[in-house]
Amino acid sequence: MLSSLMIWPLSKGQNPNLSVAVSGIIMLPMMFLSTVFYPKEVFEGNKLLSLVVSINPMTHTSDLTRNFIYEVPISSSTVVASLIYLMSLTLIALILGLSGFTRALEK
Repeated sequence: MLSSLMIWPLSKGQNPNLSVAVSGIIMLPMMFLSTVFYPKEVFEGNKLLSLVVSINPMTHTSDLTRNFIYEVPISSSTVVASLIYLMSLTLIALILGLSGFTRALEK
C-alpha cells in the first residue's frame, strides 16, 4: 500500500533514498501501534490509541495472518470486512500515487 504512495515523492525528488526514509518514518509507528507485538487489549485504556490501532491497516493484516497461521476460528464477516478495508486503502493509495506520478511526468 505504501509503495503505491512512494511513487509520487520518488518521481519529484532527485534522491532515490527519499522513499526509504519516508517509509521508515511511517512504518515504525504503524508497526508499534498495531497488534503485531501487543494484543489489542493493551491499547484499550486510551481511547485515542485504541482508535489508531483499530484503523491501522497493519492491525488488520497481522490479525488475519495470525488467525490463518494458527487456525484460530474467525467469522467470515470479519475476514471480509478486513479484506475490503485493506483493498480500499490500497486502491486509494494507488490512485493517489499514480495521479501524483502522472502530474510529475507532465511537468
